Amino acid sequence: MSIQTLFARTLAESTQSNKFRTDTFFATWFRRHGFALFFLFKKNLSVTNIQFSELLALVKEHARLKDGTHAGQLLFYSTEEFEKFLEVIVVPLVEGAPASGANFEQIAGLYQSIVEKIVVVNAYHGSCAIFLPPELTLDLVRVCAESGYVHSCGRSIYVRNIEKAKQSDFFDAIESYLQRFGTPGRTIFFAPYSHEDFSKFDQYKKHVKNELLHGLDDVKIHVEKDSMGIYRLPQVLSELRKRFKERLEVPPPGNFREKHKGLHDRTFWLIRDAGVNPEDFTKPGSQKYYICYDQLYFNASPFHIFNENKPGWIAHTTIPHTLLGAMINVTRPWPQLTSTVVVDPFAGTGTTWLEVLKLPNASVKCSDLSPMVRLLVEDNAQFFGLGLSELDNVAVEFKRLSEDPERPRTPDMFLDPTSRRDSYQLAADLVAGLRNDESEKTQVFSFSEDYVSKLATFSLIQRLVFYTALRAELRFKGALERGSRQWVDAFQESAKDLYEEITSFRDWKADAEHVTEDHGPVAVFRGQYSMSCAISARSLALAKELVTHSGDIVIEDARAIACQSCDVVVTDPPYGFNTNDELSGLAALYSEVIQGLVRAVRNEGHLVLCLPEVSYTGRALPFCTSRSLIISQILSAADDAGRTVILKGASLPFPAPLFRPPYYWTSERALRRVILHFQLVDKLGTPNNAPQPTPANEHG
Repeated sequence: MSIQTLFARTLAESTQSNKFRTDTFFATWFRRHGFALFFLFKKNLSVTNIQFSELLALVKEHARLKDGTHAGQLLFYSTEEFEKFLEVIVVPLVEGAPASGANFEQIAGLYQSIVEKIVVVNAYHGSCAIFLPPELTLDLVRVCAESGYVHSCGRSIYVRNIEKAKQSDFFDAIESYLQRFGTPGRTIFFAPYSHEDFSKFDQYKKHVKNELLHGLDDVKIHVEKDSMGIYRLPQVLSELRKRFKERLEVPPPGNFREKHKGLHDRTFWLIRDAGVNPEDFTKPGSQKYYICYDQLYFNASPFHIFNENKPGWIAHTTIPHTLLGAMINVTRPWPQLTSTVVVDPFAGTGTTWLEVLKLPNASVKCSDLSPMVRLLVEDNAQFFGLGLSELDNVAVEFKRLSEDPERPRTPDMFLDPTSRRDSYQLAADLVAGLRNDESEKTQVFSFSEDYVSKLATFSLIQRLVFYTALRAELRFKGALERGSRQWVDAFQESAKDLYEEITSFRDWKADAEHVTEDHGPVAVFRGQYSMSCAISARSLALAKELVTHSGDIVIEDARAIACQSCDVVVTDPPYGFNTNDELSGLAALYSEVIQGLVRAVRNEGHLVLCLPEVSYTGRALPFCTSRSLIISQILSAADDAGRTVILKGASLPFPAPLFRPPYYWTSERALRRVILHFQLVDKLGTPNNAPQPTPANEHG
């Protein structure tokens, strides 16, 4: 059946006695013939709003027509906007039709080319529902695995305002869904995501607790207090168990991590979420919703286990992998037939380098003026590429350090056999050698080339312990100065945190070796509640070797970036928080770097910057990092280089500002960031051939 014929038939089925029902059309068009999808985010709008633009960009990247060709330009509407659109184009023709009825084929012929491209997007505080029309499909594996903020995704079963929710409607939705997507002869695990069954068991590891904060914690239901219409949720679950006993496994209450532990290829989750507050995105809207979705894939990125705390670490202000991944993805879709070059001129610990590994048809170049950059990126890549037995040895060492760091231990296979010093004592001595008056004032350590060369002579595990000692020194600086904490205690806590993350990564590695589907740099493997997808263990093993032999990571001034050398620049430049240097030097660095980056991006390329906007620690923000000044400098630099900044026309759902830059990212205790996104094009008749500025090496 052609899409035009299906459109006409759906119009006819949605019309009774010359009355057109938009809700009937919506349910038939999207739920019966199209695909109703649901995406749960790792963080909600109280933290950031970039996840919504990231998701739409990935939908545009990975949406295909049923013949496999790229979907092309899509139109994004909310449900209300789509229904109003239908009312405008259909209702006058239907209700004004003669007694013989409306000519639905004529209506379909007029508007089919528009309707077949409309994707409905309903944003919630911590999640998003997406409805695809019948001709479109979406590669959920790639969307989930490549994203920064998608936690899990699958097909939507039921979404309803809590005040209007009814048990009968809920059961009807499940019945209809099982008839289309159920597996005969197999039961599907059904899990209410409740505080009673999860919250008290989610605190077992610090990084897990932090991951749930301002994200999954806020979509839990109170199963023993909430109701669905006249029935309390315990009654609903009891009746659900009886009615669908041959098709759904509805477990009794308890610790789902242990009592109901098992491997499931899919899970029906019942959660709740709030709507978007259009007046203040950071606060949940007044409308609350029950949401039931069939989780098919979980984003199991190993980088997210550590996020801002990769083992190789030397400074406070590091960008999370979730945010950096989203910053890359908002520049998509990229041209299909070319390799996209991504550049980060302030590479830090290698977050950008690692994130690009999971993207096909992309290459990356990272640089930094710090002599530590190459060693840091290599150490992080080496760590993620370790095998299971090697990770076991690292975990054993950090478990010892977390329990009693001062208990001496003889060197093992990871320790330098020529050194008889214990890893803890070596790390303590190395940190002590960095301390000086300047580091006491700025809480920033300077690394000379000689010092980096010395570090490079030690083993990987010795450097991992050294980075942990730096963490203790910097993160507990105030407590150490007040005398409320001893240095060895600070180190012990830092070692314990890393030990928990290492054991979680070790478990990930064990699961990821059992691949069920290979999708290039990403793979699918079994998880606890659904299939997991992430960068493959094979890709990480290859990266372990690649990082030491490629020229992807260089020690170089950001102002030395070559003209027309890349397609995407994504970076988190220094903020000047923890320095007493002259602000004029930082201002000059920003000004000169911006000019260089504008020239470095090829025609129609992207520039994405993460900048500080508000400090919550009492530290004043340097004037040269302010949003308004940076925007003015970029516009001016673009004009000088014969370029212009464009905002491509796009159909965005309500509320449109939610999906547009600039984006925000907030850490309650530290700072609020702003993310700027520019696309640059050459002015007609004005090629981008302006000379590059000579880098001024005196600015760090």
